[in-house]
Amino acid sequence: MRRSHFLLFAVIIFAGCATALPQRRVSDFRMIAGTWRGSNNLGSPVELIIYDDGHFDAIITTPQQTLRRNGQIRREGHQLTYDIDSSYGQVTYYEGDGKRKLIMSGTLKVDGTKFVIEYLPSE
Repeated sequence: MRRSHFLLFAVIIFAGCATALPQRRVSDFRMIAGTWRGSNNLGSPVELIIYDDGHFDAIITTPQQTLRRNGQIRREGHQLTYDIDSSYGQVTYYEGDGKRKLIMSGTLKVDGTKFVIEYLPSE
């Protein structure tokens, strides 16, 4: 019985690893330029429009209002960082098997709250 549990566990672990996208280094902002969609920690939709020079517009839609933010993504060594009037943090790009995603890990400037937003390309 223990052996079957171990095998099931191994299958689950390896299946999960097989679906993970590899992280990619961004050598040119054109690699990530375009429109991306995600949602923040409150479930509000966020549209991220990244331009060829690393500038971006973020549009957050809440039931009460639509917030627009402008920011800049920069390369610092092999990492991408971003800064906007309300937050700052890191951007990580993943690509593989014809799929792409961005992960934005940030900190709100007003109170230090940490957040993570996963973006998928807008098709």
